[in-house]
Amino acid sequence: MTGIYKIVDSVNGLLWGKNILVFMLIGAAIYFSFKTKFMQFRLFNKIVKVLFKNEKGKHGISSLETFFLGTACRVGAGNIAGVVAAISVGGSGSFLECG
Repeated sequence: MTGIYKIVDSVNGLLWGKNILVFMLIGAAIYFSFKTKFMQFRLFNKIVKVLFKNEKGKHGISSLETFFLGTACRVGAGNIAGVVAAISVGGSGSFLECG
């Protein structure tokens, strides 16, 4: 177990010690922005129109409901996983800082 801890600690120190991960994420964002020709800015109006379009099928859900559902799935799972990780690493007292 200490071997795994040492590996994770060294990778963590490498990525966060000099903020390499931050530069990697910014670089990836810039790269994909150029590859998609800045889609997030070009199509912003269309994204907002589709998001708030109130087309609902007979048994379906609207675009806004789909957005809320997708966001809830991601945020909810992240909160659960974050609390579980904090408790498993820091013990039961770490729950007070997460909640």
